[in-house]
Amino acid sequence: MNACVGENGLQDIETYADGFKYATISIAKLLISSNASQEVDCYIFPLIFNARHCFELYIKESILKIE
Repeated sequence: MNACVGENGLQDIETYADGFKYATISIAKLLISSNASQEVDCYIFPLIFNARHCFELYIKESILKIE
């Protein structure tokens, strides 16, 4: 897959939401496997941001499907 921005790709909101979901899962797996408490403080905000943005995009996509 290629990272595309703007009109030069076939991405939709759901594709972007999936990306944030996979990033959230990847960060969570990293933290679980590392067992390092210091890393939790560094990664918790990016983890929460990605999760929140994923939910936001899925909600927006659902609203667009209703309309």
